[in-house]
Amino acid sequence: DLLPVTASYYEIWGEDFIDLLVDQPGPPACFPPACNGTTQSINVADARLWGNEIEAVYDNRRFRLSFGYADIDGEDRDSGEPLGVLYPTTVTLDGTVKFPEFDSLVGLRGTFAGHFDNVTDPAEERDSYETFDVYAAWAPSEGPLEGLRIDLGVDNLFDEEYSRVYTDALEQGRNWKAAMSYRIAY
Repeated sequence: DLLPVTASYYEIWGEDFIDLLVDQPGPPACFPPACNGTTQSINVADARLWGNEIEAVYDNRRFRLSFGYADIDGEDRDSGEPLGVLYPTTVTLDGTVKFPEFDSLVGLRGTFAGHFDNVTDPAEERDSYETFDVYAAWAPSEGPLEGLRIDLGVDNLFDEEYSRVYTDALEQGRNWKAAMSYRIAY
């Protein structure tokens, strides 16, 4: 059994920090479908970012449980305004059940993000959200199919509408995916 746990606090003072500026006009400035905005990289002469990250994983032959936590804050030190690359406090929980006798696994991952209000314009606040992903994998460890791996999954299982960054555009909805790979070892 394994149980690695890592935690960190970081603080960054950045000169000539490249930040993200999103300009997404909304009514009454524009009317759909002519509401295309712009995203550009801008230079912040004196920036400061700080945050925390925690990760813990319990792993054994039959299952794996993981927990992740992240928060980030930051400001333009000259103006005191928040930076554009910030995102809400996020917790991720992931549970995987392993079936070694079948060389396979299935899992469920949940992402939980808090309400984001670290903005200068209240219109740029973002609601909290929760998303759930399911996945499965099969990778034979011996025999003629050894080296083959098949992955199946559904991201955002319940088709949650959410935005990670302010753009007035939603993140991708439900996403079905499949992948097949083959590796040859000499």
